[in-house]
Amino acid sequence: MNNPLEDISIENVLLDLEILIGASVSRVWTQWIDMASWVTSHTIEHVSGEIGSLGLISRASFRHAAEMGYPAPHYHYNQVLKVIPERQYTFKTYSEAGGSYGLRMLGFDDARFIVVDDKTKVTFRFYGEYKTEIPRDPLKTSSGDGNHMMRNLENLKRIVEGRLRT
Repeated sequence: MNNPLEDISIENVLLDLEILIGASVSRVWTQWIDMASWVTSHTIEHVSGEIGSLGLISRASFRHAAEMGYPAPHYHYNQVLKVIPERQYTFKTYSEAGGSYGLRMLGFDDARFIVVDDKTKVTFRFYGEYKTEIPRDPLKTSSGDGNHMMRNLENLKRIVEGRLRT
């Protein structure tokens, strides 16, 4: 049942993902910071600030936005808000002025790194709000985002664990 006090053009999104990587937290952290190397759903471009540091701003362009019928611009921004090396990496996600992908978005991505024996558990949470004037297919937003991010985390795992074997 819809909440009669809530704007129905707003979609709230909560993703809660985790993955166990067979490597030390320092190896996982080093790869995490180089997001462009393991995120496959988006092209990550540096805009300003030092990579891996507080205040870094990057532009993330969703690779399949046009083929999925999203209006341009097909990118959004990320700004790093908190960095505790090898423990926490938090950034804000927000749309271009006027919107990205046909919506206005604001969210917070929080990654935590937990040592489990000689492995690293990465927990990833995204809390977001999308506002749109265009009716959306919920599978293209909330669960679609979860599928993309889980594939990205699996790619992070493959890269880190692959480097251990070489």
